[in-house]
Amino acid sequence: MDAQVVMPPLQGCDACPEENLTWGWQGGFVAFTEQLSLTSCPSFERIRRPAGSEMPDARCFGDLSCTSDAPEEVSAESLGRLVANEELRSIFDASDSTIFGRDSRPVDGSLLSVSLGEQSLLIGDECPSASDCRAIPEILSELRETLLALDEQMREVERCIESGG
Repeated sequence: MDAQVVMPPLQGCDACPEENLTWGWQGGFVAFTEQLSLTSCPSFERIRRPAGSEMPDARCFGDLSCTSDAPEEVSAESLGRLVANEELRSIFDASDSTIFGRDSRPVDGSLLSVSLGEQSLLIGDECPSASDCRAIPEILSELRETLLALDEQMREVERCIESGG
């Protein structure tokens, strides 16, 4: 009888997503747009571009912690495990800029645009009870909350505070 080898889950920075992960808000009347990316995990970058202005972009960068004991802190390991989730992967694989949730852009709202490698999708507000919008799967809600928490975490990095990014 052949023994099946079970590999332990990747830990720390080894758990980093292999694909580029980018996200930002799309839509709404805004003074600037922001794009956040994790293209060389655990390194991140925030770019704030003024809308309709000649002002230069504000950029900042830093590194995620490989691991964290604080449950509210997003680490390379926690993000990598979330991105490796099979359900999340299948949603991205089946998506071609699919909108999940309510698209509020027609009334100055915005959607969270998320790209993982070559696949992308848009996440809006929760669907009203009687609507024809595509419900947001729980794993996508978790991804949205994690990326928004990571955005807040990035804003606290000294280089981001100094650059206005």
